[in-house]
Amino acid sequence: MVLYLFLFCTDHSSNHFLLIYCILGQQSFHHYKIICKWWGCRQTQPIITTHGLFDNAGSFDTLLPLLNTKSVLCLDLPGHGLSSHFPDGLAIHFQQYLLVLRYIFTEYYKWNKVSLMCHSFGSSVGFAYAGFYPEHIDRMVNLDCGRFWTAGKMKTLVEDYRASTDGFNNDLESHNNGQGFSWEETISKLYEGRVRFGLPISRKSCEIIAKRGAVQYAENKYRFTHDKRLRYRSFGRCTTKLLSELAERISCDVLNISPSNGINIHYSSTNYDEWQDNMKKLNKGTNLIDVKVEGGHHVHLENPEIVAPFLNDFFKS
Repeated sequence: MVLYLFLFCTDHSSNHFLLIYCILGQQSFHHYKIICKWWGCRQTQPIITTHGLFDNAGSFDTLLPLLNTKSVLCLDLPGHGLSSHFPDGLAIHFQQYLLVLRYIFTEYYKWNKVSLMCHSFGSSVGFAYAGFYPEHIDRMVNLDCGRFWTAGKMKTLVEDYRASTDGFNNDLESHNNGQGFSWEETISKLYEGRVRFGLPISRKSCEIIAKRGAVQYAENKYRFTHDKRLRYRSFGRCTTKLLSELAERISCDVLNISPSNGINIHYSSTNYDEWQDNMKKLNKGTNLIDVKVEGGHHVHLENPEIVAPFLNDFFKS
């Protein structure tokens, strides 16, 4: 798969468009777009944010006004928010996200180094990128990183791949074209889904996510914009052994913010212990700051005033 990106930029009040042209083989031609929000000065290299699974760039909306940073670029990752999905007929592969980030950073913008602010699944992607390309990451923030929760476990990997293969075959088309919902029903669906998943957020936060996570197609009728293939575990996820190797390669300054009711602690203390052990393997030259705060998985969205001071100190230093 070859990607060609073309950019059209606006400020955070509207959207920032990356048009991606994807060539599959010699004859198939598809194009799709990555849509982002650029906060602050566009003449200054921005901090890059990557969001969690089923979230979008809007999940940083309440936090960014509290930060003393000149420029932040929030991505809607492929298959999320207002961005296009990966082409129909393909399985979702973890490395596809690294490919997109690599092209944006080094091929289009030609940035030598970038700073990352990542949440949940986005932090898994950011962590892997920082491990594969340590010389190109200046500093990294992990907001309740889900890397060990999403990592491929050898004892379940075969069954995961079987389930994903069947799921991807059953859902060859990525879009959710089923029954639509009213705006109130859309918010309720988002709210109930996160409660069911064990990572609840308020209805107010659901409305923020829904601004980019649902699209209106008729009077008071909305459909979710996320790629329905995200329901299945992606291929190519890092194993815990690979994550350990990547941790030893990371050389940038790292700030980890771990909420008291976050994904690692909430789901498995073993995962959290693994995460702590692996973070200790970071390159000896790395400045690692580990902060524990009160809050849930979306503490940066729900209670941004709690995490903003730590972020301001980290980026100022």
